[in-house]
Amino acid sequence: MHPKLQLRSLCNFTYEQLEYLADIIESNCGRARRGRKVKFSTIESLFLTLTYYCTYLPYSALCPLLHISQSCYSKLVTRTTNVAFPIFASYFLPNHCPPLTSMKNKFTNFPDAVAAVDSTTIPFNIPSVKEERLYSWDEKNHCNGIKLQVLVSPDGKAIHQNVEFMAAVHDKKIFDLSKVSDFLTVKRGFDDYQYPVLADRGYIGIQKYHLTAVVMKRSHEEADVERNNAIAQDRQIVERFFARFKSCWSCMKNGFRGERTSLPLIISGLVGLTNYNIDGSPLNDNEELLLFEDFTPTKVLPSSDTVAAVVAPSMKPSKRNIIAVAHQAVDIIQSSQEANYLYPIKGGIVGLHNMGNT
Repeated sequence: MHPKLQLRSLCNFTYEQLEYLADIIESNCGRARRGRKVKFSTIESLFLTLTYYCTYLPYSALCPLLHISQSCYSKLVTRTTNVAFPIFASYFLPNHCPPLTSMKNKFTNFPDAVAAVDSTTIPFNIPSVKEERLYSWDEKNHCNGIKLQVLVSPDGKAIHQNVEFMAAVHDKKIFDLSKVSDFLTVKRGFDDYQYPVLADRGYIGIQKYHLTAVVMKRSHEEADVERNNAIAQDRQIVERFFARFKSCWSCMKNGFRGERTSLPLIISGLVGLTNYNIDGSPLNDNEELLLFEDFTPTKVLPSSDTVAAVVAPSMKPSKRNIIAVAHQAVDIIQSSQEANYLYPIKGGIVGLHNMGNT
C-alpha cells in the first residue's frame, strides 16, 4: 500500500489533512526564513510530532523505526509543539460561544442547551514534592494529574476548554473559576442571556452563577429520575468526545511522562486537533478507547527480517523522505502489540501502562 494511505494509522490524519494543517501553520507563522537550514518540512515535522503523541512510544522505540536520532526527534517535537499547538488551539476552538443556529444538531431532550460540560483527569508522573502530590491527586481515579474541562456542543466538538487546575480541584469550583459563564453569556438588547448548559451531579450549585444551567438532582422521585435520565442521555456526547480524545492521543490516556509545565499547551493543541479529527469522522454512539490501547512501552520489537531492516542504520535525515518510511513503521508497530517487550523501566507512572523513558 502507498505510504500516504497509511499515515492515519500513525498520526490520526490523512496526507491531505496533514497538508491542510501545515498550511494553517505556515499561514500564521510563515515558512522557514534565512539562517540555519531546516532538515524537515512543515508537514514532516507535524507528522513526526503527531505520531509521537498518538503512539506515545518512547523515543528509543520510535527513532529506529523512523530512522531519526533521539536528540533530533525530541527537539523537533518540542519545537513543533511550541509553534503549532497554540495555532491549533485558537484555530479549531471558537473565541465566543456559537449560537444554536450555527450548529447542525441539537440535543434530543434539551434542544435549547448549547453544550454539555464535564471534566476528565490527564494523569502524569508522581511529583516529588509532597504539596504537588496533594494538589494533583485525583481520589476518584487514584492518580496524579491535571483536570481538563470542556464544553461539548451537540455536534460533538469542544467549544471551550480549561486546563488551569490540578486534579484535586472539584468540578464545580473549576466551573466557577474558569469563567465559563462569561463565555456562555451573550448580549440580547440591553439584557444578558446565558445559554443553557447540561451538567451532572458534580456541578450541583453552579445555578447560583449560571441560572440557566440544567443540572442533575440528587433525588429518587420519579419525575427527577426521568429528568436525570434525559440529561444523561444528552450528556453522552461529552463522554464520546473524551473517548475520541484519549483514543487518538495515547499520551492523554496512558499518562504524560514529560515536563508538567508544557502539559497545558499540549492538551489545548490536542483538543483543537481532536475537533478537526471529528470534522472528518463524526462521533458515533459506540465510541470507545480503541486506537493504540494495547501499546505499552514495556515491550521489545519482535525479531524478524523486516524489523532488522527498518532498525538498521540509514542515511541522514536530510537525504530521505520521512513520510516514505511511515508505511514500514505502521506494520511493525501493529505487529508488535502481541510481543513481549523488555524496555528498561525509568520514570514510569505507578498503576499505569506507560512504563518507560521518554
